[in-house]
Amino acid sequence: MTNLDDNVGDIRRSTSLRTKFARVTGFAERVDTSFRERRAAPIALLVLLAAAGLHAAARRAAVDLGTLGGTVSDASSISNAGVVVGGSYVAGNASSHGFRWSTGGGMVDLGTLGGINSAATAVSDDGRFVVGSSDTADGGQHAFRWSRKDGMVDLTPFTWESTATAVVNDGMVAGNSYDPWSGVNRGFVWTERSGVIDLGTLGGWTTRVRAISPNGAFVVGESSLAGEAHVHAFVWTATRGMIDTGTLGGRWSYAAAVNDAGKVVGWSGLSTSSSSHAFAWTDSDGIVDLSAPGSEPTRATAVNSHGAVAGIRYVPTTDPRVLVSNACIWTGEGEMIAVGTLGGRFSWPLGISNNRTMVGLSEMVNGSTHAFAWSRSRGMVDLSAAESAYGVARSVSPNGEWAAGVDGGHATLWRLNQD
Repeated sequence: MTNLDDNVGDIRRSTSLRTKFARVTGFAERVDTSFRERRAAPIALLVLLAAAGLHAAARRAAVDLGTLGGTVSDASSISNAGVVVGGSYVAGNASSHGFRWSTGGGMVDLGTLGGINSAATAVSDDGRFVVGSSDTADGGQHAFRWSRKDGMVDLTPFTWESTATAVVNDGMVAGNSYDPWSGVNRGFVWTERSGVIDLGTLGGWTTRVRAISPNGAFVVGESSLAGEAHVHAFVWTATRGMIDTGTLGGRWSYAAAVNDAGKVVGWSGLSTSSSSHAFAWTDSDGIVDLSAPGSEPTRATAVNSHGAVAGIRYVPTTDPRVLVSNACIWTGEGEMIAVGTLGGRFSWPLGISNNRTMVGLSEMVNGSTHAFAWSRSRGMVDLSAAESAYGVARSVSPNGEWAAGVDGGHATLWRLNQD
């Protein structure tokens, strides 16, 4: 139920724009696959997690959040207070619904906008607002915002397909809207006062929103330029509109995250090779390469409030078909730390807290995938149950106390400060 499952489903028509956009960037999965993944999420989740043996995590620091009556559930985001959101099969496994879980309330079914399926993708830091996407009665798919007061609110009733990516404490939502007939994807923000605001583009046709800063001041993503031959990362503000971050010399760049200070992180193509490097962008310094010239490919995936950046360092091998990567952290003080793996070939960080705790997934020696948490004091900790074949920590709370994801087929909450 996250973009790790970008290869599932195909509900959209192929268009020349979409094909060109993917070919130029070299990353077909980056061309707004969220609509396909939300519609096909139940199938993808079942296939992926049924293979895991559906073993419930039985560790002292882990809490099995259960399901909404079906066999499989998955958590996508966690708030600072430990409120978890995600998706779960309902009884019979014929459909899946978004959920909100809390210590006092357990797992609450968020329902749908009249259709069969829904999925919750993000929760505000204070736990009040949940966003995601839901099928509608007429066969569409719309972004929603849920709260205890208002229930599930359709944010884009006049579109065919949309999804919400992020939400902040004041209820502002960032997301994407897709037109299957024209093949155009556009990023938007939604507020109670203004409704939907189209963020525009950098001159091309397509824009994709990836993240919003916790204070709601900055929205980041990527957009095609005029002529559709280049794709650049952008940062958007209400007063300045869309700002092109540029690239590290190549034809494309992607933004992954932004903090309250407006520090944008992502990765960019280089002028010297077909490789890519992680970058950080600020209004004062522009785009800065986080890796040494000529070094291995890197990506930045997350940034905390103090400017520490989580990312991936690809390790060269003699066989180009073998992908080897290490999660890494750029501390913000000129230091890059590669944290290794849980014994297998790769590790991927999916979040970083304000105390520099990273979470994600890593391959084990036996080929299974386990959730991990890393901190400087404790190193890399395996969060998954020993018998689990698939685990991933998708989100970490800003204070570093909690992580959420899936282990053994069920949505799971981990208490990270517990030995």
